[in-house]
Amino acid sequence: MSTTRPHEFDVAVIGGGPAGATTACRLARAGRRVILLERDRFPRFHVGESLLATVNDVLEEIGAADLVRARGFPVKWGATFGTGDGTFERFADFSVAPEVRTPQTWQVPRAEFDELLLRHAAASGADVREGHRVLDVAFDGDGATVAFRDAADCPSEVRVAAVVDASGRVGLLARKLDLRVDEPGLDNIAVFAHYSGVPRAEGRRAGEIRIVAREDLGWFWLIPISEALMSVGVVLPRAAYDALPRMAPEALLEHTIRETPGVARLMSAARREWPVRVEKDFSFGARAYAGTASWSWAMPAHSSTRSSRRAWPSRSNPAWRPGAHSMPRSDPVTSPRAPSRSSIAGSGSATGRSGASSSPSTRRAFASCSSRPCPHARSSAP
Repeated sequence: MSTTRPHEFDVAVIGGGPAGATTACRLARAGRRVILLERDRFPRFHVGESLLATVNDVLEEIGAADLVRARGFPVKWGATFGTGDGTFERFADFSVAPEVRTPQTWQVPRAEFDELLLRHAAASGADVREGHRVLDVAFDGDGATVAFRDAADCPSEVRVAAVVDASGRVGLLARKLDLRVDEPGLDNIAVFAHYSGVPRAEGRRAGEIRIVAREDLGWFWLIPISEALMSVGVVLPRAAYDALPRMAPEALLEHTIRETPGVARLMSAARREWPVRVEKDFSFGARAYAGTASWSWAMPAHSSTRSSRRAWPSRSNPAWRPGAHSMPRSDPVTSPRAPSRSSIAGSGSATGRSGASSSPSTRRAFASCSSRPCPHARSSAP
């Protein structure tokens, strides 16, 4: 007779960002017992404010579309791409891509957007616990034991049949299972803040994201996240960053604005309203994104991973086999599958490609250089 403790939940989701919240919501709405463990308390700041239009299908699927629409986020119909000297610009209109059913999407302050999704997951039946920091996951032949510290900083644990690691850059399972693969070709540093007084286009294009290229292979994003505020950030390759004089983040952002004429003109009357923040080490992959057989786990692909379109193993996927822990390079399996002890599918990237399977022409039309959230709860991997 087995002495293993019974499962208190079917699935534990680690992390309450868009990937985790949407996964928990999708599973709970499918009748699964789900616990979501989030180390922070929402709302909390996060970068990645520009959604893609294909996220609309996911929001509809989890019943959150009307909630997002009612918040009045800036409406986004496309993106403008320009050169650093400001002499050339081109607008990419999402509505010209026939594969996208609903081309209009939003720019979102992540603190508000992420909290909306997390509260919706709780309302959908997930047991959402904020201020809970996961320490470890111990797998055995009948599931997993998730160890964590609760909101009172007391040690605790929970028994589950399967685990979804949506912890983002923390990468709890990727590190535990030695699966993380760094991406030296995408070794970038982002420096950013929120500003008022930045002009924007008029009419239908008022909510567009603007991407401005730099000659050092870096680029700027300008994202209108409210009627007053513009998120402005520069992404620099490591080599370009190292070539600059050492300076404080505030001085570095101002320096790169000044030396990029196309951005400097837009920022001539701007006023910084938020602290300058720096992000790095956000581009990496993993050798596997799901595990099957005697214990089950899955990791939503991170926004900057090259592997974000690898398929999750499932019986409907010809590449599936019992015990397979590697992900083939292929189009995602788009049919949602309920989790079981033998396999579980994760969500899409926390801040990356959004929506389900799309054609190459759609992906080209919607290629946007900014970091952005992607709630996704199907069996495909932003």
